[in-house]
Amino acid sequence: MSIVFLLNTKSAKAEDLSAYQLVSLSSEHFYYNFEYRDQALFIGSDAGVLAYKDPTHIQVIDAQKKGYINLENKELKSSNYLKGNLFTPHYKMLLPIGFRHNSIIGTIYKNSLLIISKGQLFIYKKTVKPKADTLSVRAISANYIGSYSGIFANGKRFFYPEYTNGYVREYPGETFICYDGLLRLRGKDTLRYEANNGNTQVGKTDVGRVKDIFKIDTNRYLLFSDKGLSISDLKSSVRWIERKSQGPEPRFLKAFYRDNLPVVIYYIDGFKIQKYNLLNNDYTTLLEVDHSWGNIEDVYLQSTANLYVLTENKLVTALTNNPESNYTFEVLAENLIGNHHIIPLANHLLVTSNDGLSTYNLDTREWIPNLIRDEFNQRAIHITPEFLFLGTIHGYYQLTKAQIEQLITWRQEELKQEAEPSYESHTTEVIYGLSALCVLLLGLSLFLLTRPKKSTQELKAKASAILSFIDDNLKDVTIVNICHEFNINPLQLNEILKTDKPGELIRTKRLDLVRKMRRDRRREEDIAQVTGFSVSYLKKIKA
Repeated sequence: MSIVFLLNTKSAKAEDLSAYQLVSLSSEHFYYNFEYRDQALFIGSDAGVLAYKDPTHIQVIDAQKKGYINLENKELKSSNYLKGNLFTPHYKMLLPIGFRHNSIIGTIYKNSLLIISKGQLFIYKKTVKPKADTLSVRAISANYIGSYSGIFANGKRFFYPEYTNGYVREYPGETFICYDGLLRLRGKDTLRYEANNGNTQVGKTDVGRVKDIFKIDTNRYLLFSDKGLSISDLKSSVRWIERKSQGPEPRFLKAFYRDNLPVVIYYIDGFKIQKYNLLNNDYTTLLEVDHSWGNIEDVYLQSTANLYVLTENKLVTALTNNPESNYTFEVLAENLIGNHHIIPLANHLLVTSNDGLSTYNLDTREWIPNLIRDEFNQRAIHITPEFLFLGTIHGYYQLTKAQIEQLITWRQEELKQEAEPSYESHTTEVIYGLSALCVLLLGLSLFLLTRPKKSTQELKAKASAILSFIDDNLKDVTIVNICHEFNINPLQLNEILKTDKPGELIRTKRLDLVRKMRRDRRREEDIAQVTGFSVSYLKKIKA
């Protein structure tokens, strides 16, 4: 089954328009209309005929022909009026209110939609947009969507729990919702495993904050929590396979089966990939990565001899001729930020992170960043034969293989365009080049003299501004909107804040505000309103 309860039911035309987002607005010239010649796009303007390639490549090619343009005998002509009724009012809903009228002119060119209104040029890029964009989606399964704002099953919202931050696992005859506690749904029966502190409790054993569960058979389940990995009958028995006191919870990777029953599972534990044998209750370490790479976030395990490993800041491959011997590692992509999942798709490895959806081409060995720019959530992933569902802080994306391939093609074209120099006349280049050289030599001397003091002052000023922005927008602030506000990327954000990790800093500030408001005896509803934490989540915060 697929998730259908939040799908867009608008008309085809509305959906087509909703796929466009504004990327550029130009008032440099007064723009009149569009014209094509041999599939090349030209724009009539008060500066003359402009040749358009992309938003950064617009060149005046004939300054004598000003105003509207039209094609006659394969030659561009200019005039003082528009020839023919070329207005496209159906595009006006994309424009700001003051620019919506029936005399706009729009055209689709490659992956862009260009619209002229009141002499200004609006450029939109075709992309994909998330569904249910009011939710921060934390978990997705065949019939469930989990978020901090509620859990939905086929369109109906659960009364309890009010949120989830772990996986939703559906097995034949029963479903589990991991929300630190554990909810078990069996037909019409609902069983709740929850201790007083909000952790999962089986019998008299507190097994910690459970984020995932794996069903071995009708009487055995593996529980992955912040206290480690345990095996339980979900009645009274709990046996620890591996305990831990710090670091992220163990994460299930893959199971190998014999006679339809799992006999070996692989899971992540910090910097290690562990192998657990269910037949003899033995576990061993398959491999361990360099600790400077950060914890392992996900693994594409083709075989135990060939793995692709995603750490906090790198994508690496691990190879060996014999799994009993050492692995050799090769870094495929680095300087990544906030990685979550690695997803194989044909000859690509898709990677979700706080920075967006990116991909690594296994054939060309090319890293292609930001197919989608959004902040993706950990654990919010569900794969079916037809769709890939990915959760973000702004809803979820439902992508087909064809859509992903199109995103890759569009992004490759963008990267190619970004690498090309902007259009300039040769004369202007020479004049500006000589002037720039003089300025550069003078500026370089001043920079070398003042760099240490100025650099430190600028970083402190920007760090102070970022901290103020976080304080002013604490309820809704994210790494993505900080970067957008200050026109920086997540790596630069880390460098500016130095020892403070942005995500941890935001959470710490929210927790500090919770403590302060509780000291002031404010209502939990008021605290939830200003911190962004749900009331049910606040109950877990002992402050």
